[in-house]
Amino acid sequence: MFHIFSNKVIPTIFGTFCCVAALAQNKPVILPEEFSKHVRVADSLMTAGNYALAADSYRKAFSDYKWKGPVPDRLNAARAYAYTGQNESALAALQLLCETERFFDHPSILKDKAFEGLRNDPRFKQVLQCIRASQQKHAPKFNPELRDQLLALKKEDQEVRSALDAAVKRNAPAVTINEISTRMLATDSANIAFVADLLDHKGWPDKFTVDFTGCDAIFLIIQHAPLETQKKYLPMIQQAAKTLDIPPPNLALLTDRISVRENGTQLYGTQITMGPSGEKIPFPITDEAGVNKRRKAIGLPPLEDYLKMLGITYVPKQ
Repeated sequence: MFHIFSNKVIPTIFGTFCCVAALAQNKPVILPEEFSKHVRVADSLMTAGNYALAADSYRKAFSDYKWKGPVPDRLNAARAYAYTGQNESALAALQLLCETERFFDHPSILKDKAFEGLRNDPRFKQVLQCIRASQQKHAPKFNPELRDQLLALKKEDQEVRSALDAAVKRNAPAVTINEISTRMLATDSANIAFVADLLDHKGWPDKFTVDFTGCDAIFLIIQHAPLETQKKYLPMIQQAAKTLDIPPPNLALLTDRISVRENGTQLYGTQITMGPSGEKIPFPITDEAGVNKRRKAIGLPPLEDYLKMLGITYVPKQ
């Protein structure tokens, strides 16, 4: 869920942007909106355990994008296919993961319950061998234990925020909301302490060490840190965006969040607040006429398209 650092801040979309993928040339590319829309639906269906409909949505996404797409989405599609007995599709998706040589989490494939029905298929064993070879070739530093620790922290972060969001939506008593808020602050404090110790003593663990998912977990925890902590690690986030350990748009999110906290303005339009009549609007944007040029440079879609997803109508400044 989302961290609210001001009583007038509207939760905004952050974390790994589904609309952005990283190319080999280290340049962000905006994915087609139809692809991103189907993936968002599929991800929600996977979370709800509706694997059959999720599989259909993933198939629509990849079909619309000429069977191209980011590694995490390919893996989720393979899981959805496997859960619903679509073994041919699952194996095809896994084979594509292998061929990209950008996926090397051999241990997670071995442990994933989604693929239990494929364990005895010789083709599955061949894919495992291929992924294992990629791991040995491209990721000798891979540390699945650290990656799993980071994912566990991210899970705690999201669970307590989901609980708070649900409590607010059902108008729970103030004592309940206060109890969850206190638990959220304690979770954030413990998570930040872990990440700060890691970054201070070992530096940023890149995508070859903890996978993209581990890097995303670190970013998320810093997003929920105090302002001074965010500023301290901003240079690391900037470097991580350059090396594509995190999607470059995530840098825009943290940059805007720090700027809004410090002076109430932002550069990329990612942070939303309430207008005088209760409507959702972006925080003031510095050089608003140039916002879409900045957004494009960092891999974000036009501001009007982003705000449309949030139910906000926006007319670009000229």
